[in-house]
Amino acid sequence: MGTQHLAAQVNTNELECPPFVELHSLYAMFPNQHGPEGNEETLQHELQQELTAALSTFTLTLKVKDPQLYEHSCNVQQLIHRLAQTLHLPQEEALMIELAGLFHDIGKLSIHNDVLQKASCLTRQEFEDIKQHAAYGAQIIGQVKMLKSAVPMVRHHHERWDGQGYPAGLRAEAIPLGARMIAIADAFDVMTSHRPYITTSTPAQALEELRRGAGTQFDPILVDRFCSCLEAGYYQ
Repeated sequence: MGTQHLAAQVNTNELECPPFVELHSLYAMFPNQHGPEGNEETLQHELQQELTAALSTFTLTLKVKDPQLYEHSCNVQQLIHRLAQTLHLPQEEALMIELAGLFHDIGKLSIHNDVLQKASCLTRQEFEDIKQHAAYGAQIIGQVKMLKSAVPMVRHHHERWDGQGYPAGLRAEAIPLGARMIAIADAFDVMTSHRPYITTSTPAQALEELRRGAGTQFDPILVDRFCSCLEAGYYQ
């Protein structure tokens, strides 16, 4: 497939975050919760309200603090949506991974903008500070009961297949599936976006780079699925 055609197929800069119209699928993942007086319906409604409010707050906060980060987060969600469909994951599991993808960088809200948007090379300390965003993000997401299963995905999305990532040095399938998917979508969007500190790659170049990292930085099977998915112009 030619580079120009591929670029037209996977121009993530034109993607938008869809409304959360599938939240009923997420709600269905949770059996009725038992309140102190057995009022399951009331407690379930409260949990759903908490989730809806949290998603709205997280999304708005990202958009206001850093529009570029918000756009990147939306792109990652959309890319994960495509990958999840090729893997034929259950709808509820796929939706939770999408939400983890959307908020994978929410921990960067705790990092000063001077560091996040620095055009020159980061100092060692600045890089160490930015690395904390995965743990910060997991703490933020963990405050929402219905997003508990997204916590390890957010915490570990910078782990590497070869165990050389952070924060825990997990390797291979010890890394949560969602985190492995986020890592690939995240890298692709970073490579193909306009950023002051890196040279922008074409989609074809980014896919080639992902393939070079298969088996070391990334899950090799997921990389193959992801690249095949985008090269085929897979949409749903």
